[in-house]
Amino acid sequence: MKTEVTTRTITCDACGGECEPVGRFSVVVGHDREFVREIVFDVRLVSPYQTDDGDVCDACLRKALEYRLRTGASGRDLKPTCWERGVSEPARETMRCLGAFGPTLAERDREVKGWLNDGESGASSVYWSSGRLRAMAAHFVEVADWLDRRAETADDADRDR
Repeated sequence: MKTEVTTRTITCDACGGECEPVGRFSVVVGHDREFVREIVFDVRLVSPYQTDDGDVCDACLRKALEYRLRTGASGRDLKPTCWERGVSEPARETMRCLGAFGPTLAERDREVKGWLNDGESGASSVYWSSGRLRAMAAHFVEVADWLDRRAETADDADRDR
């Protein structure tokens, strides 16, 4: 028995190139015992002057997905606020520990937004400016110096006994 492989080519409605259509694909996001959880994408181009069937090639899909991942839900290019390229992992971890802080979208505001527990009503959002962060850094150094002095005083007291 002879097996014949056929490929369907289409004209990509985004770029006009001849290629195989993407159509449908899925991404596995987890497992729950014997069940697989996945996000399913039915890919098609939608435009206000739609006169074709919305076929999209792999290259156009990749370009659109990369743009979406770069811009996030806001649709704005997040490269300037993406601090993975300009802030060390230990510094980002400190900001997460302080209250899940991250840079805001408005670059000119020079702020981070995070969440702090305000006691009665739970967590509330907080914005800290670059100036406030510098003042806090000085406060952290002051507290660290005080802890060191206190430990040294305790060590001296232990030796005197």
